[in-house]
Amino acid sequence: MAFKAVFFDLDGTLYDYDRGDRLGREAIVSYMKEHFGMEPEAARKALGRAFRESRERIGYDSGSTHNRLIRYQMMLEDLSLPIHPHAMALASLYWDTLIGQASPEPGLVPLLKVLKAAGLVTGVGTNMTAMIQFRKLEALGLWPYIDILVTSEEVGTEKPDSKVFDWCARKAGLANSECVFIGDSWTKDVAGANGAGMAGVLYRGKDSDPVPADERILSYEDCLREEGIRLGNILLPSPS
Repeated sequence: MAFKAVFFDLDGTLYDYDRGDRLGREAIVSYMKEHFGMEPEAARKALGRAFRESRERIGYDSGSTHNRLIRYQMMLEDLSLPIHPHAMALASLYWDTLIGQASPEPGLVPLLKVLKAAGLVTGVGTNMTAMIQFRKLEALGLWPYIDILVTSEEVGTEKPDSKVFDWCARKAGLANSECVFIGDSWTKDVAGANGAGMAGVLYRGKDSDPVPADERILSYEDCLREEGIRLGNILLPSPS
């Protein structure tokens, strides 16, 4: 069966999430020093405790587990510090810092343009709250190339649950087997997509992931070939 849609994970797949997260967390550390005189190491430990507490309280299979406002509220409560206005200020600071530095991965926009020109549906399936992912796609300038967005907040569960992938295909009006799913996590994106009947393709990933280098996308700049659009070990026809 010919593939008719290509879906992407967002964080770590369309842009460098790790760098943005690091900068966002350091902005939080600086805020805690400026407003509360907290030393950086103490602030980092408080952030770590809030992260663990939010996961224990909310769980791992809901988009709310990524909600930074809830996380920073928990941190301030743990430290017996005032919630207002600081929880909102911290959440805005983190996301504004992360989103403000984000840029599309090299070669991504040309690839999306070619996929669209080839008549393929393009979309994003992502674990996160919807509003933040809308903001990221807008800041990255990717909305003109994205037909479909599915968030874990929207469907009530997180990848690798098949429900996320099922809704990607459902919104496209396609069978799961007609869809390719690209992501940087072997477990959440590739194995999850494969388990849902899609063709999962690893973007970079970890050295320990069970995918040979020649079956990964190491750079979007390498996807456009003379013979067609190469997505790992999948070859799609170029626009005619």
